[in-house]
Amino acid sequence: METESSKASAKSYGGRTSSGDSAVPDDKDKDGEQDLEGQLMALGERWSVLCTWVEERAEILRITRDELELLEKEKTRLCSWLDRREEDLRAMDRNPSEDSEQLSRQGQLISVSRKISLICRADLRLFKNKVKRSKKDA
Repeated sequence: METESSKASAKSYGGRTSSGDSAVPDDKDKDGEQDLEGQLMALGERWSVLCTWVEERAEILRITRDELELLEKEKTRLCSWLDRREEDLRAMDRNPSEDSEQLSRQGQLISVSRKISLICRADLRLFKNKVKRSKKDA
């Protein structure tokens, strides 16, 4: 003799019970299946959007990392150059010259050093802002 649970089991698999009762899913089961399919499709779409977003974000972070590495190298190069110019200026200060060519060269060096110093400071500000933005976005 069949129990209610065996009938329900046969019904859910679309088979027949041993007593010959039809176990064809009714409209309620079809609606549940369609609802589940719809939810799975929506979940799949959301997953796809999330994967795309993560891939785009990873690419942006790779680009930002590469830019930061370049900026760091440039900062190091500029700071070294600036240190050498400052040393040149200190040497000039320790050994003043009366020679007009030497004074002209010193004036040019001072002028260029000031301009480069301003550029270095601006680059450093940009570098710091970019680092802050990348940390904020991460």
